[in-house]
Amino acid sequence: MRAAARPGGARAPAVGRAPKRATARVARVGDGGAKGAGGMGGGAAGAPTRAAPWPTPAPLPPQPPRPSLPTPRASADALLGGGGGGSTPPPLKPTGGDGGDAGAGDGAAGESFLDAAAAAAIAAAAGVTLPADFAAAAASGGLRASVLDAFVALQSRPLAARLAAALPFVRDRLLRDPRYLFVVGAEVAIDSGCATVAEVGAGRGGGGGLVGLPLFRVPAPRPPPPPPPPRPQVRKRGDDFWSEFEFYLSDLVVGCVLDVVLVTLMAPTAVLGRAKPAATSKLAAALARVPAAVLEPSVPGAAPYRLPARAACLGVKFLEYSLAGTVCGVVGQAAANGLVAVKRSMAGPSPHDLTPPPVLLTGLTWGLFMGVSSNVRYQIVYGLERGVDATVARKFPAAAYAATLAFRFVNNVIGGENFIDMARWAGIQ
Repeated sequence: MRAAARPGGARAPAVGRAPKRATARVARVGDGGAKGAGGMGGGAAGAPTRAAPWPTPAPLPPQPPRPSLPTPRASADALLGGGGGGSTPPPLKPTGGDGGDAGAGDGAAGESFLDAAAAAAIAAAAGVTLPADFAAAAASGGLRASVLDAFVALQSRPLAARLAAALPFVRDRLLRDPRYLFVVGAEVAIDSGCATVAEVGAGRGGGGGLVGLPLFRVPAPRPPPPPPPPRPQVRKRGDDFWSEFEFYLSDLVVGCVLDVVLVTLMAPTAVLGRAKPAATSKLAAALARVPAAVLEPSVPGAAPYRLPARAACLGVKFLEYSLAGTVCGVVGQAAANGLVAVKRSMAGPSPHDLTPPPVLLTGLTWGLFMGVSSNVRYQIVYGLERGVDATVARKFPAAAYAATLAFRFVNNVIGGENFIDMARWAGIQ
């Protein structure tokens, strides 16, 4: 018997053939989704049956267009003020004084220069007396208008104006950075406060010094691991604080002096004219090309700081900081030893008397500490503060002051621990 024809040109099996094969062929047709997929049923007797025609589905009603969702880039641009649509936000415009190492030249970054007549007229209109070096810069090649504006604005701050008039190095740093005095005051206050808290709290349990305060408490390790070795105290005094008050006082005075020296040596100075004053020797000319800090921005209109000069800054600051630390350490320790001698001569010997540290070794330890540890740490702090000034502080000026306090507090804590380790290594504490 010939196979019955199937829709789509397929042939159905004869009645006498096995239903297993017919079933397999029907399943294959159904899995392939061919036209007329109903196929043959393959019932009990295996008789071929014609599949019912598949009903044509009714067309779906038209759907309203779905609103397009913003892409992540468009959302980020909208948050950043770029206007959406995948456009990138406009870059921040550089300000004067942060010109980088490129584009230095006359009139760079919009800097303008004043001749002697224009500078004198502006000073007379503002009611200030033009300093002699300002007049010399204006006559030799032009006085920077930004420097004169900063000098006029400085007169509205009585304390800063008096210090600027009495100390030219303070004036030049205030003209470049109006926050110079704030940084000095913050450094001295933070160092004095941390030193006093560390000295008084060293013998009262909890790890000693700043580490014993709740803010710096180190959580105990979980059992069953063995406990770690005890952490050394930040300061060695505490219960012996009053018997060693002379040493604390010498440390405090020397520390305050060194704070002023540290900030001053790394603070950039203002360039009055088109270039720095001519050097009187080859050494002075070489040092004039070295920035005050590794990350100090180049001055618009002046020679830019190149990479070798920035690398040499670390070596120059090592010598300056080491010399300042050695001198202050020797003077401070000599004064402390003199106070101890006077006290013992008046009150007599005491069981709490300690052997005073040697003067020269103490000075050398201070010099090594400042040349290595302080040099690196303060370079990092200066770079972090410059990063805040170039980003967040442009929109929120108060962030620069908050960042200075935070960065220098953390730096002081780290520096205190480093000095105690070095002092114990050297045998002076």
